[in-house]
Amino acid sequence: MRSFNRVLTVVSLVLVVAILAFAQTKDKPKAGMPSKEDQQKMMADMMKMMQPGPQHEVLAKMAGDWTMTGKIWMDPNSPGEEMKPGTQHSEMILGGRYLSSVNQGEMMGMPFEGHGMMGYDNFKKQYQMTWIDNMGTTISTASGTADATGKVITLMGKMDDPSTGKKDLDVKYVYTLKDDKTVGFAMFEPKDGKDVKVMDMTYAKK
Repeated sequence: MRSFNRVLTVVSLVLVVAILAFAQTKDKPKAGMPSKEDQQKMMADMMKMMQPGPQHEVLAKMAGDWTMTGKIWMDPNSPGEEMKPGTQHSEMILGGRYLSSVNQGEMMGMPFEGHGMMGYDNFKKQYQMTWIDNMGTTISTASGTADATGKVITLMGKMDDPSTGKKDLDVKYVYTLKDDKTVGFAMFEPKDGKDVKVMDMTYAKK
C-alpha cells in the first residue's frame, strides 16, 4: 500500500509539473483550470508534504543498535515473565522518512524475530507504524501522536487474540525517549476503562 501511495504521489507531481509547463505557454488558463498562482501553490504544498521534518528527527534518535530487556504478562494478575535479552537494529530509510527496525531474541522459549516500520505522516499529522513477526501471520498497524515534549509517542491500533477467537481488540503502544541511549516501550490492552499492561521493555543503545 505504501509503495502504491508513493507511486501515486510521483505521478501527481509529474501531472502538476506538466500543468505548470502548459500554463506558462498561455497568457490565461483555460476555463476550469487552476490559475498559475494556484498551480504553483499546489506544487509547493506537495513538495512540503514530502519533506522530513522535526518528527522524523525524533524517530532518527531511535536509530542504532540496541539491547532489549523486559517483561511480559500473559495474566495481568501474575508477576509477569522476564524476557531473555534480545537485540534491535534500527535505521532511517528513504531519505530519513521512516524508521526500519529488526528485533531478534527469544519469547516463550522460542526464537523470536520481528520487523517494524514507523514514520510520521505530514499530511495526517500523526505517527504511523506497522509490525510483523514470526509469532503469527498478522500485519499489525497503529497510529497516534506525541505529547507536548515530543518524547512520548502513543499509538492506538487493533490486535487479534487467537487463543480466545476475538478479533480487532484495542491495543495501545507507548514509546518513551528517556535519553539518548534509553528508550522505553510499553504495550497495553484497554479494558473496562483501564489500561492493562501486557509488555514492558527497555532498549539500551550499545
